[in-house]
Amino acid sequence: MPTAAPPDAARGIGASVESLSPQQREMLETGLRFVRSSLTMDVQEPTEKVVASRNAALTQLAELERHFGMKPR
Repeated sequence: MPTAAPPDAARGIGASVESLSPQQREMLETGLRFVRSSLTMDVQEPTEKVVASRNAALTQLAELERHFGMKPR
């Protein structure tokens, strides 16, 4: 069954970093900053498991930032 073309707003999904518009790049950077803040400000008992999970998530976030040419924080 043929599928319809995605709406204009969804066409950037799966696009290379170089093809992102300045607005899309700013939205991505804002989103990554929000995720970083959410991870670091989440209030939990600092058990070994929680700390390890948080560090793993922050490492993945830093990898995403490098992938998109952003300066990891």
